[in-house]
Amino acid sequence: MKLNCPKCESPIQSEDVNTVEDFAICMECDEYYQISEDLMNNESYKKTVKPLNTNITILELVDKIKCDLQPKPYYKFLSNTFPSFLVFISLVFMFSPDVDNRINLIVKISLIYSLIAIIKLFLKYDLRIDEKDIEFKTSIFGIGIKKNRKTKWFKSIEESEVYDSKSEKSSSRISLKFKYQDDINFGSNLEQEERRWLISELEYLINKMKFKNYKKL
Repeated sequence: MKLNCPKCESPIQSEDVNTVEDFAICMECDEYYQISEDLMNNESYKKTVKPLNTNITILELVDKIKCDLQPKPYYKFLSNTFPSFLVFISLVFMFSPDVDNRINLIVKISLIYSLIAIIKLFLKYDLRIDEKDIEFKTSIFGIGIKKNRKTKWFKSIEESEVYDSKSEKSSSRISLKFKYQDDINFGSNLEQEERRWLISELEYLINKMKFKNYKKL
């Protein structure tokens, strides 16, 4: 969340922002502000620009926020994997002398590839936020797994790195961090530009929903 002081326009650092108590201080001019009123509704609040050609949609309603986290375009999956699939089929033809065994292998490989493609095509990621709960759902054909956290325990959202010891490669993801509850991690299938834009948008919207709950209390 990028906040600038409305008075001197200096950036307000994250350590000078207290989202729980809903206040921030500008260390340059020693001014105190209420985040939900003075800063978030002020034009000094800077949000990153939405990337072009993204499938992500964020719908802000009166009492909830709906976020459809569609992965990058599916043709990329096909263009990245289909050549390897064809090479593998060619190798089966070249090195498998038994015709029946060759056909069986090709059928099995084709079925596995088709299954992966279908999962990639229909797998959905949804984020729902209201004043009480934050729900992240991974589903296919309406069947999936939900992760529920309390909105009031939300602390921060950031981009984190995950290291895979098997492939010896690291990948980036988005982490929703909570007080007293486990993190919600997602977004490793998104482009870096999409992740950064989404982090900026969601931090603002979740805190906005969180402040609504505080005001009711």
